Amino acid sequence: MLEELAISQGVVRKGHEVVPRFRVLGPDGEHTIMVQLPDDLSERMERMRVVRAFMIWKAATSFVHSSELIEPDAITACAVTRDDVMGGLQRIQRKPIGFGEVEWFDREV
Repeated sequence: MLEELAISQGVVRKGHEVVPRFRVLGPDGEHTIMVQLPDDLSERMERMRVVRAFMIWKAATSFVHSSELIEPDAITACAVTRDDVMGGLQRIQRKPIGFGEVEWFDREV
């Protein structure tokens, strides 16, 4: 998850928006899916169905989802396995660009 947060930090530092991505782990290796998630709920759900189908096809054992939030202004990474869920959030300071400490959360939050 720290690696995913570091990737997102690099994107933000270059002045770009973080495209939501999924790092999918399965028996045949690691795969990365980058998918824009539109505001329209039906379009968003359709894209998530495609991601889900890919994970089923690859027999995913776990995945990490990384993205950028508007409120709070932050980057996030959330790891999901068959046994656990955990995540981290780093608030973004825009001027000058910087990032807060990682705020960790788990299934209970």
